[in-house]
Amino acid sequence: MPENNWEQQIKDLITKLQSDELETRQQAAWECHRMAQDKIDEAKLAIPVLKETMKDDDWAVRKMSTMALGELDVREVIPTIIEYVRNDVEAEVRAGSAETLGVMKAVEGIPCLLNALEDNADIVQQVATWSIGKIGKEAKNAIPKLIEFLKQPEDVGIVQINRLAAWALGMIGDPVAIEPLKEALYKAADHEMKFTAAYSLAQIEDEKGAGFVELQEMKEKYELDKTELEMFEEIKSKYSK
Repeated sequence: MPENNWEQQIKDLITKLQSDELETRQQAAWECHRMAQDKIDEAKLAIPVLKETMKDDDWAVRKMSTMALGELDVREVIPTIIEYVRNDVEAEVRAGSAETLGVMKAVEGIPCLLNALEDNADIVQQVATWSIGKIGKEAKNAIPKLIEFLKQPEDVGIVQINRLAAWALGMIGDPVAIEPLKEALYKAADHEMKFTAAYSLAQIEDEKGAGFVELQEMKEKYELDKTELEMFEEIKSKYSK
């Protein structure tokens, strides 16, 4: 099948989503999510079936269908997504649903994301923190909990809750986070945490603030990678406007 024959591909996936075979449904839900992420317009054809499969008994089908609907910005399912964040028995579904609220920048999901910061599964806490950052300034009620996460000891792992919290505080942009972020900057034990705290400070302060000064020093010492340099230049251009 030609790679660009998207309409036929999505029709095939719609059929597979309705299969009695679990693995077939799982794979189809994953593929629908991928197509939605890639902004392939034909993925919208699957919306009616995805609304059904987001209620599948299998957690993987439920999660990926929900996330696909989020990528397609189907706002009418937000109440169901909120319910999943609050009450789904599977942590993976709670996490995927929390991520979806961030992808959709669903302000109405802020209360349940605040609750998710207290979830007993680390992955749910981490994703909820990310989603709160994606929503931004409307989520300022999360600041006290984010500052609590920010002060947690740094741990070894792919995802560090304190670094996510530093990023989210910068995205919210409230000056109340300046002093906690400065403390995190000066105590940072690795480059990633140092850069994130400095970048978040730079989003809240002006060019004379501790964050931008630190970023400039890191740039002069050739400590920034390509992506970090682009982020630095973005902040710098904001100040010049």
